Amino acid sequence: MLKKLNFGIIGISKGNGHPFSFSAIINGINKDKFKKNCNFDVIKKYIFKNKIPNKKFVNLKINSIWTQNKKISKKISECVKIDNIIDNYKNFKNIDGLIIARDDLLFQKEIINHYSKKKLPILIDKQISNDLKFLEKLKRKKIKLFGGSALAFSDELNSAIAKINKKKNKINYIKGVCKGNWNKYGQHLLHPIIKITKKKPLKIECFYKNKEKTFVRVYFLNFHCDLYFYNVKKKNIYLKIHLKKEIIKVKFLNTYKMFVNFLFKFYTSVTKNNFNTNEILLVSKLILKGEKEIEKFKK
Repeated sequence: MLKKLNFGIIGISKGNGHPFSFSAIINGINKDKFKKNCNFDVIKKYIFKNKIPNKKFVNLKINSIWTQNKKISKKISECVKIDNIIDNYKNFKNIDGLIIARDDLLFQKEIINHYSKKKLPILIDKQISNDLKFLEKLKRKKIKLFGGSALAFSDELNSAIAKINKKKNKINYIKGVCKGNWNKYGQHLLHPIIKITKKKPLKIECFYKNKEKTFVRVYFLNFHCDLYFYNVKKKNIYLKIHLKKEIIKVKFLNTYKMFVNFLFKFYTSVTKNNFNTNEILLVSKLILKGEKEIEKFKK
């Protein structure tokens, strides 16, 4: 059993409901308040469907929250049993780690700068930064960062990796499909691919871009990956991994379990002082490279 820890959480930005979902998984919920005040139907569906708090987090507590609006902070805290509402994002105290559950990269940079000086472990949901110099600085300073895409910690991906390793098959080709744009959602395909290959890509190119779809190719030494991003609300995320004698399709279906795995890995990382910083910095840099290639294509 892991030791008792306290985490803080920072929210909230448009479309990101993880201050509700991550806190619910760890702390549990006030069912009536959660049903009334959580505006994210997808989150409510998987939270009410599963046992929460998850038993893996018996010794972990999210004890404090900051958002840009005290009314929102109060509403979230009542839903997910958070004791303390912080008046300024710089004023978290008595925490062992910090979860940043926002999508705005400029403000995220401020938060990382402030708490990295205090050597506080930080979980970042999605992209770290769109500033390459800042990413290089984080690598040099060996900041305690954890994060990336929760899909990279899913049972579905772990099962596919186990199959590939068992059969010792070489990868010939990978196809990936995702909804949303490259800038925000590219990591949902890139991070799992980095976990599968354990290698740094050689090159990224954009082959197609319009209002409906973006097509990006990522090159490795002996194969490439074709990644398609669709600007539609309903599109399943999946990877097709082509091996010599087999195709493995990875469908990311269990959202709740992948978030449990994601949060538990951060919990164990804080406990063991062992983070996936280099991995997520690489993914962030690849997103920036892809952005440049997409811009070139548009011109």
